[in-house]
Formats: sequence, C-alpha cells, structure tokens
Amino acid sequence: MKKVKTLVKRMAAVIMSAAIAMGVLMTPEFSKEAHAADTNISMTTAIEIPNNSFVEGAVGYDDPSGGFRWYKFTNPYDCDCVATVTVTASTHNPECALFNSLGGSDGKRGYAWPSIAFHAGLKAGETKYLKVSNGEWKGAWTASVSITPEEGNAFKVAKSYKSGKRINGKLDYLEDVDIYKIKAKKTGVMKFSITNNENHYDVKYTVYNKGKAAKKTGEVKEAETKNGKLKIKKGQYIYIEIKRGSIAFDSELGSYSIKTKIK
Repeated sequence: MKKVKTLVKRMAAVIMSAAIAMGVLMTPEFSKEAHAADTNISMTTAIEIPNNSFVEGAVGYDDPSGGFRWYKFTNPYDCDCVATVTVTASTHNPECALFNSLGGSDGKRGYAWPSIAFHAGLKAGETKYLKVSNGEWKGAWTASVSITPEEGNAFKVAKSYKSGKRINGKLDYLEDVDIYKIKAKKTGVMKFSITNNENHYDVKYTVYNKGKAAKKTGEVKEAETKNGKLKIKKGQYIYIEIKRGSIAFDSELGSYSIKTKIK
C-alpha cells in the first residue's frame, strides 16, 4: 500500500510540474501577480510606466478581462521625444500594440517572444498607451519605457556639419524627421549622395537652400543611393531633410548615410 501511495504522489508531482510548464496551472506567485494587476483592464484604468522604469504584469486562466492589460507612458520633456517601449515575456508570447490617446492604433503591433521593442514619437506632454494581450495562452511579462529628447527634427535645431564630412543617421519611428545643416567650405557645386542602408522602407529627402526653400527632392529605394547637386557659395548653408517613405516593418530602426563634396 505504501508503495502505491508513493507512486501516486510521484505521478501527481510529475503531472503538476508539466501543467505548470505548459501554463495550464499557475504557481502561487504567478497567481498573486495576476490578480494584483486586475485593475488595468481598460484604457481608462491604464497603469503609468514612469520614464526609464518598468512594470510586471500577468494574466491567468480565470481572468475576467479576456486576457489583456493596459499601460500608459507620458513625455516628461518640453520637446519632441522618442519612446522605446520593450516587452519581455516570462511565459508564452503575449501580443503587444501601441495606441494614441484617442484609442487609435499607433501602427505598431507584434509578439513578445522572447521580447519586442517599439519606437514611438511623442510630442511635448503627449501620452500613448501599450496594450498587452495573451488571449488563450495567458502568461507573464515585463514592460519598460525609455523616453529621450529628439535631436535635429526642425530647422532651428538642425545638426551642423561641414561639407565633405560623412553623416550617418537613423529614423527611429514612423513620423521621425532628421534635418542637417551643411556649411560650404568653398564656392562651387555641392554634390550630395544619400544612401538607404535598409531593406524594409524607402527614404524621402528634400534639399533646401540658405533661405530654406526646397530645391531638390527625391526618394531613395531600399538599399539604393541617389545623387544630386546644387550651386553654393563659400560659407553658405544647405539643409538636408530625411524622413521615411513607404514602410514594410515600422518597428525596425532605419539607418542611412549622406555624403557631400564641392567641386
């Protein structure tokens, strides 16, 4: 009889371990965490994720919300910023999506297994929302937010370079704009080359003269280079604006390079 009881206990332990591994049963810690987060089940009850911080969340099989949680993050700076939102899954693969303050999609969605990162533009004081959903699978995750001021996204804060210096940049999110101010070392014709280093999107460019009037425009396809030229005098500036064209995967970081030379 003792052997039978021992065998039954061993079998029960094996079944329990397998059930926990598959997410069928929750550990006490997992269950406690799941119920502690029950309040943020709608956009209006979203939990704030402070800048440069993180929160932990989970949903269980008896969760009444349908298996999702809402979070929000706010730009603390008095300028345009970019937010990096990262979700790392502890169990299973929750689906994540960003939304604006009106509840509309921010165009970013994906599964966090083992993790996923989004880059979102934020105006001064703007709030955006993160929805994490685990549907039938349930599970646990960690969500973090890092918000940093945007640089060089307007004429008045354009990054300054001298002609002949190579410029390397990246577009962090769908609406991102980069503007560069390039000073001519001598009078002549400034030639410029713009290279799109990615395979997921097109780059749009506009070249402005010293009076900020658009003189050259174009689009650089995936993994291509476009060339152009503009007459200029020594000491004058031109401005080159870079932004995204067509998007295949808007959560991808986009890199590009600019070369200038005067003849």
